[in-house]
Amino acid sequence: MLISFASANTVLQTLTEDKMRGRVMSLFTMAFVGMTPWGNLLSGAASDVLGGGFKGAARTVEIAGGICILAAISFAMKLPSLREIVRPIYKDKGLISSPVVTGLEAATEVVQQEM
Repeated sequence: MLISFASANTVLQTLTEDKMRGRVMSLFTMAFVGMTPWGNLLSGAASDVLGGGFKGAARTVEIAGGICILAAISFAMKLPSLREIVRPIYKDKGLISSPVVTGLEAATEVVQQEM
């Protein structure tokens, strides 16, 4: 979770224009920190509906785990198109140099060919 938060934070800050960075980061923080109590409330309600006690909590965790796996698969499938969107922006900002971009593109092609 820590790596995901740090990675998302880094990507957002590098892709956001300077004049909008504070607004974007406040929404990002609200989404991560502010939505946690709502997720806890939803999990507790789901646990009660699914049988209450330990059995309901276990079923809730199983369902949440399944949702996380589906989200990870969806993200993995969309990752190549996200890279295509982000790479030119990073290149324009000078965050990645041409040899690095060339190497990443070659590696991506090799991985896609193996799939």
